[in-house]
Amino acid sequence: MRLFDEVTSLGEKILSELRKRGLEGDVYCEYTLSKSAKIQNNKHAEASQQEEAGVGVRVIVDGRMGFYFATPQMERDPAAIVDKAIKIAKLNSPIKNWVGLPTSKPRVSAQDVFSPKLLDVSVEDLIRINDQLLAECRKDPRIFIYYASIDVSYDIRRIMNTHGVDVQDESTVALAVMDLVASEAEYSTPSVYSADHSRIDIPDVLRLYEKCREEALTLLKPRKLDTKVRNVVFTHKAFAELLEYTLGTVLTARAFALKRSPFIDKVGTQVFSRNFTLIDDPLMPGGYGTSPFDDEAVESRRLPIIENGVIKNIISNLYWASIAGLPPTGHGYRAGYRSLPEISYTNTVIESGNVKLDEILNSEEPHLLVDDLQGAHSSNPESGEFSVAAPCAWIVKKGEKTPVTGVMLSGNIYEALKNIELTVERFTLPGLLSPYVIFRETINVISK
Repeated sequence: MRLFDEVTSLGEKILSELRKRGLEGDVYCEYTLSKSAKIQNNKHAEASQQEEAGVGVRVIVDGRMGFYFATPQMERDPAAIVDKAIKIAKLNSPIKNWVGLPTSKPRVSAQDVFSPKLLDVSVEDLIRINDQLLAECRKDPRIFIYYASIDVSYDIRRIMNTHGVDVQDESTVALAVMDLVASEAEYSTPSVYSADHSRIDIPDVLRLYEKCREEALTLLKPRKLDTKVRNVVFTHKAFAELLEYTLGTVLTARAFALKRSPFIDKVGTQVFSRNFTLIDDPLMPGGYGTSPFDDEAVESRRLPIIENGVIKNIISNLYWASIAGLPPTGHGYRAGYRSLPEISYTNTVIESGNVKLDEILNSEEPHLLVDDLQGAHSSNPESGEFSVAAPCAWIVKKGEKTPVTGVMLSGNIYEALKNIELTVERFTLPGLLSPYVIFRETINVISK
């Protein structure tokens, strides 16, 4: 990897320069090789291969952090790079209670995150898979693929800091995304979306297509919701969409530091249903977000966020842990060498409940089953209030599944989470393992 060797050589020189000046700092070196093939509007679209590498440099000067990124092509002078990072640091405010960069090397390992097989995949291979997908789609004229993609990435990162920490890993991931609709008798269903991933192989794209196709066909010929529904069932996908913009936002060190979380004084107390346990697990074998250390070289660990309804931990990176006066948890994530670490979840795991899905589907009482939300991003994370549309929804009763249209849902997610049940079965999306969640008389259902 000539390009990565150039980047790490530059990174080592930058680190030497930081040490020579007696500064605290770190160097993030990254190399990425990505291959992609896309489908748009039922035909082949863009296909590409890209290679990129660079370094991101952080320096702490009088408690102030400066950041500068470079590539060997744009800047080769380590002293000049450090000078620019120092100049930026002097423009920033001091970091309150700076916890410091890691002083010990991570000792854990991650399983099933790299495969030479994915390195050998070519763009032509991905196009051939999309050829098969389009051929399968043409067998059913009711189905229209708005968008589909297969992306394969190979990533090497090395993180070095002035405390002697020096770690490196390599990883692969293949991601398949599907977004399609069904049409019949001048009616088109809402868009049905799903995704799958693998760290060691290409996901089964045709299986993903068939899953979306079957769901889209069940949405044909919907009727207005005219049944009073007391219980609402969120699939794993719908539940994750709502959590992302509410609970996931406020259980972070950033929200605590900025006083934008309603749970600042609730850590260690019972807040939600005892049925609710949520864990962030960066060491899950083969998980989309699995890694032995975060993008600041902090060791990864399985972290219970909510345990039997009790808030146990919040996630943090080094910067926001310092501001909030909390310990770092290894959740610093960079979008690439050009970016400072933000706070991010890795693999969200929600523990199973004791309700079998068949019990819900065959119940005498109607349940509203929801698989997608529109407008979740407009939820209020500080209060928990939400109002969303449910474009992909069905009434399920006595084994029958009837699509319904014009459904709106509203309520307070934090109150609703006090009275939930969960299915035994769990389902996956990239970065998620979750059961379906049953809300008992806590969500308002409105028919437009």
